[in-house]
Amino acid sequence: MNRFHDYWKTEESLELAAPTADIPGESSECESPIADRYRGIPVWIHPRDGGLLDCELTSDGGHTFLLDDAIANVQLERYVPKEGSAARKTEILKKIYYLAKPLMPRFLQLTAQRVNARSRLRKVEYPEWPQDDSLRGFLNAALVDLIERANTDRVPFIGFWPRGYSWAACFTHDVEMPPGLRGMGKMANIEKENGIRSTWYLVPERYPVSREDFDWLRDDGHEIGVQGLKHDGKLFATREEFTRRVPLVNRYLREWEAVGFRSPVLYRNPDWLPELEISYDSSFMDSAVLEPQMGGVSTCLPFHLNDQVIELPITMPMDHHLINLLKTDLVEGMLTKFQWVVERHGMANFLYHPDYNLGEDMLKAYRKVVESVVQTQGGWVTTAADIADWWKRRHESKIVSGPEGPSVEGPASADGAIWIARLDEGKVVIEEPPL
Repeated sequence: MNRFHDYWKTEESLELAAPTADIPGESSECESPIADRYRGIPVWIHPRDGGLLDCELTSDGGHTFLLDDAIANVQLERYVPKEGSAARKTEILKKIYYLAKPLMPRFLQLTAQRVNARSRLRKVEYPEWPQDDSLRGFLNAALVDLIERANTDRVPFIGFWPRGYSWAACFTHDVEMPPGLRGMGKMANIEKENGIRSTWYLVPERYPVSREDFDWLRDDGHEIGVQGLKHDGKLFATREEFTRRVPLVNRYLREWEAVGFRSPVLYRNPDWLPELEISYDSSFMDSAVLEPQMGGVSTCLPFHLNDQVIELPITMPMDHHLINLLKTDLVEGMLTKFQWVVERHGMANFLYHPDYNLGEDMLKAYRKVVESVVQTQGGWVTTAADIADWWKRRHESKIVSGPEGPSVEGPASADGAIWIARLDEGKVVIEEPPL
């Protein structure tokens, strides 16, 4: 897979050559990349020796690096330290927290989380919160390089979204406890009134779940996904534990006819996740500064973890962050970030927990967010599974030239559209086709 061209689906004649060497960032065994900049934009790279290949670039610091390596190092979070004092401290604090959690009242848990959140917002420089645009900036800058090499100023590519849409959104829900399971209908009714459907991730073995608990949602057009196994923070704790639990998670995926997965507490491992029988995962965030497992993929668009599994990163502030940790206005926080995503033709992946959104004031706030999203022009508001299906079809399609100009060939030919990326004073400007 070529990660650059999974993003920019340009004509083959304009593509940079595929890498002729192994890409370090694709391997879980790679050394930690170094921080550098490319055309002033932050990048994480494994420097290379030797002459430039078509797929290589030169950083501002003078290092030669593979284009797809810089992308993989962010999408697969290779830049997050795996060793050293900071990594050890994080692991120790995580173990202490989960040992003490059953003995801590809820208010004490939230107090500890708030203190940690404020500390991180002061100290963490990358990625920025609540949004980080550095990977998109790098992908645009690399396209500028491609366009300049091709001696042109306009490049057609398969649009990020199906014909008629310039951005996408999905409302997703993590159902963590029995009250959330019983209260799903209250949030689903707001969505139904606004003509949309959403995605609900249920935990198979934390509370009793039967098909009757969610078939009514599916019959109404919603999607059901699997959220881990027990919600105990142990799914990715060790390789042995993950291997033991994979068959159990896959069994629920088959029984529930689910294609999507989200990991509890958003613990994740990009190299293990594809072992699940899924079409897509949604366990990464664009900026995971406030999460127990820090990181972030610095993009508001889907991407592939590998050739088979698509990642739909959570690109909106989590309701838990705004309500419980930062105690800020939920509607303003959501809609400010939403407009930022729309301006970038991105995917607004919302994460709400029905467990603490069932009061009258919270439902009113949720209704306002849903209505604002639906009323924004140019958007495709659908389920996570629909977005993943589109991104897969786009991935498997290509542009072909004909007498009437370029067109889409492949699984996305029926609803794909040709967009134009052009240069304007050295920057990429995207033009969509008229409706």
